[in-house]
Amino acid sequence: MSTHVITEAILAKSHIGGLFGRRDRLKKLDGDWNEHIEIWAGNERIGTINQTFDKEAEIYPNGFDHDITLIKPANTATVKDIASPLPDLGWLSLSSWHSLRQRSAHLKILGPTETHRASKTLKSSRPSEVLVVGEGIFLNQASSKPTRDHDIATWKDLVSRAVLYRVYPDFDPPNGYSGVALYAEGTREDGTEGPGVVGFQSFVQRSGHVQSFEMEGGALEKRLKLGRVAFYGAFMVPEALKREYGVV
Repeated sequence: MSTHVITEAILAKSHIGGLFGRRDRLKKLDGDWNEHIEIWAGNERIGTINQTFDKEAEIYPNGFDHDITLIKPANTATVKDIASPLPDLGWLSLSSWHSLRQRSAHLKILGPTETHRASKTLKSSRPSEVLVVGEGIFLNQASSKPTRDHDIATWKDLVSRAVLYRVYPDFDPPNGYSGVALYAEGTREDGTEGPGVVGFQSFVQRSGHVQSFEMEGGALEKRLKLGRVAFYGAFMVPEALKREYGVV
């Protein structure tokens, strides 16, 4: 599950519950998150928060490393028959992951939208592109400091963990797809070739300009630098998750 969905629920609840300052609200994220929220699907409480890979999470995107939290099912019988819609799905290797970020490559969406939506990566390996991408990541940051005044190292530290991609047609609404898995063909963690999870949908950079999904090369780069390209982002899957868990 996306960490930002959980933390936003906790922060919203603390805000509604009384008049709290920003720091007082954030204190709720320092303790056991299960004390503040419940995880439901439909009309059933499905489990509890077991482990988060964003232990320093604050108001998104501050403190987010992967935007992934694991849920422990309350009743294993309710999830025993759940399986990936794609057989033989694994974790994409780190080398293949980096390769995707350096070129325009097709991604696939693991979900019911795949039949009518296409997606592909955006190159994000040059400083000029990092700056544009950084605007997307800082979009929801509550700070009086102008984004142009952030040190370049700050931008790179955030962006280096994300795969950026475009979708056609766009997700509607974008925030309704938080946590959806993305996968691509390549070398997987176990050394085999095949479909591997790239990451999970985390953030979106909107644009008020008309989009062209087929645009590539210099024309796309020019529009990207001008902030006229809408895109989505998925953080890097944590190594501990790939090492300790498999896809069923």
